[in-house]
Amino acid sequence: MVIGLWVALAAVMVPLSAKLSSVTTDRAVDTLPAGAESTKVAVLEDSLPGVNQQN
Repeated sequence: MVIGLWVALAAVMVPLSAKLSSVTTDRAVDTLPAGAESTKVAVLEDSLPGVNQQN
């Protein structure tokens, strides 16, 4: 019974995980302080043409 509950829970949660990636970001700029050097570099890198986006 417990295994069945876990399987049912997984069946419900797996389709929802695809939607989660569309509303989350994992960019360093989002978590670092605005004055950090790495934040300034990341913002500059985003503004450069021809840079591959990781999204």
